Amino acid sequence: MANRLGKFVIRRARAEDLDALHAMQDAAGHPRWGGDALQSSGHRVVQVALLGGALVGAGKTHLHREPDGPAPAGHYLGGVVVHPRFRRQGVGAGLTLARLDWIWERAESAYYFTNERNTASLRMHSRLGFAEIARRPSFHGVPADDPLSQLVLFRAAR
Repeated sequence: MANRLGKFVIRRARAEDLDALHAMQDAAGHPRWGGDALQSSGHRVVQVALLGGALVGAGKTHLHREPDGPAPAGHYLGGVVVHPRFRRQGVGAGLTLARLDWIWERAESAYYFTNERNTASLRMHSRLGFAEIARRPSFHGVPADDPLSQLVLFRAAR
């Protein structure tokens, strides 16, 4: 099922999206996700944003079944990548809202973490009701981008 967000359509990723995803990640200077990264299941979802049929963004969730220090077990918003030509046009926010809708069908809380220097992500998630709950050099095996910064962990409630 697809949702229309303004001029963008957001739907679940399909295996045939992988080449377009990799091209977009290359254009954005992001590492490529593995071939199984587009597989959704009952415990994770991968969604893409399309404009005129062209893939312009993608986002995923992760289920962490065990806590990691101050990071609870639960559903986490995972990586989002948006093609550079479509940044600051609502693609990331649309993908985030769509992933949150998916999480809300399964849980009362959603979590996310990002580098403390990622101001665009910090602002967007703050507007969506996420509140900081911890800071550390890593959460769930994901390290901060550099040794001089930390990851910030956030929670939002339905």
